[in-house]
Amino acid sequence: MTYGLLSTGFRRKTEGVIRNEILEDLRAVEGFSNLRTGAGSVADNLVAPFSEQLGQAWQAAEALFQSFSPDSASGASLDNLLSIVANARLLELNTAVTLRLGTFGATSVLVQAENQVAQSETSTLFETLDDATIPANTLTLEDLDITNIAWQSGYTERITLPTTDLSAVVVGDVALIEGATYAVNNGYFKITALNDGANWIEIENLSRTDAASDETGSPGTLSITNGWIDAEAWAINPGPTEASAYSVSSINTPLSGWDFAVNLAEGVTGRNVESDTAARRRRADELIIAEGGTLEALKNKLRNITDVTYVSGTENRTDAEVDGLPPHSMQLTIVGGSDQDVWDCIGTYKGTGIETVGTEVGSFTDPEGEVFAVAFNRVTERNVHLIVNITKTAAWPSDGAALAKAALVAYGSTLTHGADLLNFALVGTVFLASIPGVLTVQVLQGFSDPPTLSANLTIDPDELCVILAANIDVVAT
Repeated sequence: MTYGLLSTGFRRKTEGVIRNEILEDLRAVEGFSNLRTGAGSVADNLVAPFSEQLGQAWQAAEALFQSFSPDSASGASLDNLLSIVANARLLELNTAVTLRLGTFGATSVLVQAENQVAQSETSTLFETLDDATIPANTLTLEDLDITNIAWQSGYTERITLPTTDLSAVVVGDVALIEGATYAVNNGYFKITALNDGANWIEIENLSRTDAASDETGSPGTLSITNGWIDAEAWAINPGPTEASAYSVSSINTPLSGWDFAVNLAEGVTGRNVESDTAARRRRADELIIAEGGTLEALKNKLRNITDVTYVSGTENRTDAEVDGLPPHSMQLTIVGGSDQDVWDCIGTYKGTGIETVGTEVGSFTDPEGEVFAVAFNRVTERNVHLIVNITKTAAWPSDGAALAKAALVAYGSTLTHGADLLNFALVGTVFLASIPGVLTVQVLQGFSDPPTLSANLTIDPDELCVILAANIDVVAT
């Protein structure tokens, strides 16, 4: 058997093979032909330590050989290979959020760095990164009786008050609702709109998607403060901790006068240290990008733009129009990322002499200052209208329609670009919601209101079905 560096790769000599070879060599020495070499013999015990040391040397040689290949290198060896292509392993990151820190008091409050706020449901701790001074609240709008709470659309609800001077309130101030009958209406919320003359404010409430929790009469009290400041914070432990909007809100290190903290927007999710497998894949992608102006290289470069989640592309290399594409052109469809970042990326990395086609037309300025037109497509969102006809029993709950809508909206959020809208899936979604009292379900669907089709809706690769609660009509009889 041949060992070492062969044309087929590296073949390591094991400790057992080494021991047997040494013992065979000893028996070949004149006068040692009858040497006992079995397990536990003096010769075997003497040879064993040397065999172990030589075996470790062979293992080191094999590891050195493997360290030159990205497919077999790991750990520090893989890091060295990444550095050859001017790359490095992605290190762990902490999830980052922007916290709105606030007070209802008439004096400012210093919240020093490393004060902690917990995520309400998971108890994950976040700490502020820098000192932040919350300005004093100058509004005298506390414990105001609410006249009406009414959902508007999306996540927006309107809070109407008796005659109240709202002239000093601005968008971005924080509203506290307490004592509402429906728990989803209570809490701290960002003010998104207001009308001083009409005595109402509008807030963003991620727990409201329909009118089921509207309240009239005296649904609690409202307090408003302009004593707030935004501060950056991150999770104490690194890794991919999700932080949805309004989820980080429990002060863990109380301070006098510091009344609330809340993240008004979704955080930037952290990550673990990049694994060997992921690092190898990213190295390969970077090398594809380095190939220049090929379509695949450009697509990979576009995927690296912040917030880009989807990229597809087609090209026509011929001298004649093909499937609507002009000669020597490409058409890219992209989800996410800013328009200018996309235009700049396409302009920088597309092939020379290749035109771009699309509805999103912008400009790219090259290093010499010359301006070129660049185009791409966004995925077209197509709003779907649904009529859900349900035959019910006496067990049908008062919020049955809201539950059916919520289930269908949740299903819609799972649809991807080019995914057809399947009627049986919509019907099954309502049944699987386990709403009491449902006997039969029929769903009519369409892109116009009222929908009339029970057949599936065909979606093009650059289209996306969007299901909104406002576009669903539930009829239970």
